[in-house]
Parts: sequence; C-alpha cells; structure tokens
Amino acid sequence: MIIFDTETTGLTQPAAAGVAAQPRIIDFAAIQLDPWTGEEVNRIEFLLQPDCPLDADITRITGYRDADLASAPRFPEVLPGLINFFLGETCMLAHNLQFDRDVLFWELTRMGAVTLFPWPPLQLCSMQMNEERFGKWPKLTALYEAVLGRKLDQKHTAMADVEALVEIVLAERLYELGRPG
Repeated sequence: MIIFDTETTGLTQPAAAGVAAQPRIIDFAAIQLDPWTGEEVNRIEFLLQPDCPLDADITRITGYRDADLASAPRFPEVLPGLINFFLGETCMLAHNLQFDRDVLFWELTRMGAVTLFPWPPLQLCSMQMNEERFGKWPKLTALYEAVLGRKLDQKHTAMADVEALVEIVLAERLYELGRPG
C-alpha cells in the first residue's frame, strides 16, 4: 500500500477550464507499507518548482515561499523515480484522494504521460472511508484525534501529512487492504 499526499499551488478547477488552469504540485510525499506487516518498505519525498509564483494563501498554509522552490526540480525530472516507486503497487491511499489523484493526473497530462503512470487498481480515500463515522468527510486532524486519541499538530507539508495518515493506517490495520488476492 502506498500512502501519499501533495501540496500544490491551489485547488483543482473543472476539467473544462483546461490543463493550464490546474494547480501544480509543489511538495510530494509517499510511504509504501508492507501489506502483511504494516512495516515501511520505502518512502519518497520531493519539492517541485511550479514555474509560477505561489499565492500568499499557499505560503500561509504550507510555509513554502517561492525561494524555497526556486532550485527544486520540475515534475518531468522526478517522474521516472515516481513511476518506479508506484510500479507494481496494488493499492494507494490518500486523505482526499480525489484531489491528490487529480493534481497528479494534471501534472501527467501536461507531459502526455497519463497512460505511462502505473495507477494502482485499488484507490482509497480516508475521508470517504470515514464519512459514516463522522457524518461528513473528516479533516485529517479530526480523524487522527478520533483514531489515536491525541491532537495532531498539522504542519501542512506532504510528508508530515503522510506520516500522520500512516499512523492511522497502522492503528486501524488498513494496510491489510493492500494484500493481493
């Protein structure tokens, strides 16, 4: 199972707005867990140069400034490693999967590489999985507190959010959903 998260230049727009209107990834992180033991197998993390200035709201939320990303690689440079990381995986999970999958889709679309990406067949959203429990899609902080019994000091970086989600996955043994068969 791969648990992943993105931080971006903004929110996704309707598809009719076109690829140019879609946000860019500025921070990507993922941790791969063994589906039998829940142990961490691998992790990947990188900042990306979005080729556009960050909005003040994005800087406020993530703490990233344009200068932090100025020397970061662009998405095409990290794509081979990202493909290799996901290759052969059967399950991916994100908190608000629709958003994170969509921003990845738009980055791949810019490169004409959507069909090259090894999308895992089982795609899970921890918000949707917990809608019944909360009566709505819960924020990561609320889910973390409900499952682990303590507050999450959310930093809004991709890896911090992934690590928090991994704690939830381990506590609820959700990694077992990634078992083949």
